[in-house]
Amino acid sequence: MRLISLTANQPSFKSVSFNQQGLSLIIGIRTTPEERTNNLSYNGVGKSLLVEIIHFCLGSSSNTAFKEFLPEWSFTLEFEHLGKHFTITRETNNQKQITFNNEILKLKSCTDELEKIAFDIPAWQSSALSFRSLIPRFVRRGNADYNNPKNTNSDKEAYTELVRNLFLLGIDISLPETKHNLRVEQTRVTTFEKNFKKDPYIREYYTGNKDASLQAKHLEEQIFKLETNLSSFQIAEDYYDIEKEANRIAAELNNIKNKKFILQNTLANIDKSLTTKADIPKQKILDIYHEITLAFKEEALKRLDEIEAFHHNLLKNRFSRLTQEKIRFSTELAHIEKNIHQLSLELDSKLSYLSDKRALDQYIAVSSERAELIGKLQKLQDYQQLIQKSRDDIARIQERLASETIKTSHYLQETLTERESVLSLFTTLSKRFYPNAPAGITLSNNVGDNTIRYDFDVRIEADGSDGINAVKIFCYDLTVLLLERNHRINFIWHDSRLFSDIDPRQRAVLFRIAQELTAATGKQYIASVNQDQLEAMKTEFTESEYENLFSMSNIVLTLQDDGAESKLLGMQIDMQYQR
Repeated sequence: MRLISLTANQPSFKSVSFNQQGLSLIIGIRTTPEERTNNLSYNGVGKSLLVEIIHFCLGSSSNTAFKEFLPEWSFTLEFEHLGKHFTITRETNNQKQITFNNEILKLKSCTDELEKIAFDIPAWQSSALSFRSLIPRFVRRGNADYNNPKNTNSDKEAYTELVRNLFLLGIDISLPETKHNLRVEQTRVTTFEKNFKKDPYIREYYTGNKDASLQAKHLEEQIFKLETNLSSFQIAEDYYDIEKEANRIAAELNNIKNKKFILQNTLANIDKSLTTKADIPKQKILDIYHEITLAFKEEALKRLDEIEAFHHNLLKNRFSRLTQEKIRFSTELAHIEKNIHQLSLELDSKLSYLSDKRALDQYIAVSSERAELIGKLQKLQDYQQLIQKSRDDIARIQERLASETIKTSHYLQETLTERESVLSLFTTLSKRFYPNAPAGITLSNNVGDNTIRYDFDVRIEADGSDGINAVKIFCYDLTVLLLERNHRINFIWHDSRLFSDIDPRQRAVLFRIAQELTAATGKQYIASVNQDQLEAMKTEFTESEYENLFSMSNIVLTLQDDGAESKLLGMQIDMQYQR
């Protein structure tokens, strides 16, 4: 994949055609270098904006600044791959679709097509690898992309950063992928177990210092009793009617028994009265008579015989009355006892019927209690099974992690010679800048409890140079480009911010290397450079060498600050488009 040109539908835009190989330079010129005003400077001429437009054409997410400040604009990027020309046109007003080779595609479909052209991403790979996540390593975008050679703004976590770098260096990514997935699964299982323990019923046993297995056994016993009860449960539809009748009979029987008790007491009193002698012997009366003759008149005493006769008749009548009452009460008692016997038989029949039958709502109540206990038991059993499964899963994951650690150690040892041979290109390039400084790309086994399989670093151990980070970025990006591992991109693009901290001597080395290696391998090195950055290098070249490197054929676009028409858009617009 090689860039050919970038154009726009507005005539004021400064179109650019890229050289097929070697250097393609975008030069920012300050027309009044002695003046340092806010309006006249290298900033704002459009060098960085050009990078943003390239990403815009290559399917970056929607750019609200473009829509707001550049309405009705569209940009077209032309590139070549394996001798075939491709065009991509994207409008600022309708950014969700792209015209790809005259076919209108949704944004995702377009980046999928670009991914097939540019990268050999394995089918089993996750979203860590995609066209949009990898292309910033060839066209660094914004200040954040120039802080570290390993990192771009598209890297949101250490794992994705590692996998993307390894992929472009041709180092196996299955081992990092496996460790990452195992750690993610381990976290998921652990989180699931913690969330499961938050269930109110389960938490009661977990935090209440109770044994779940004992509680489960207790519930099983209760459920068995209820099920046994339900199995012998006979439902009577007229249960409550019969129960009501039985209660009525029981109440009536109780009243009659009370009457029986009263009659029995009455008869006992009658029997007692009949056996009692209430009269006084006549002799005793005569004795008393002699004693009282002196106190009473003779006429009064003559009536004693009459009184004795009256008393005798009274006792005779009382006995007759009590005898008749006894007969009457005995007859009534016999009738009551007969009723009691009859009612008792009837009550026994009702109770016998009810003894082995229940009402429907009683059955439902017992069934509901059983269902509730089964639900509690199921939760406890689920807890025991899931906790055991999660512990088994964690043990299995830990076992696999240990196995993967050993496997990784073997892989690093077995591929050491080949890997060092491939990655030595970075060391060779860095030696051109710092001949006496140790440098290289390091890779070691990370055995920590994290998702990172390797400790990966890009190092140049040189002191006293502010531009060492920029040199690392240049050497690393050029290494990725020239190795051609898992990609078919034939260009890298660096913004002028890369060169700002590099001293002129090292900057001259950088452009020598860029021209030499990209021209020899048919690659493109595209860079935006400020005029003063070029002029500061003149003493580091011979005149002919300087003229050759920075000839008009290598300068594909010149942007100036002498007016809006000399800037990239051909107009003055202040917009915040960088991310």
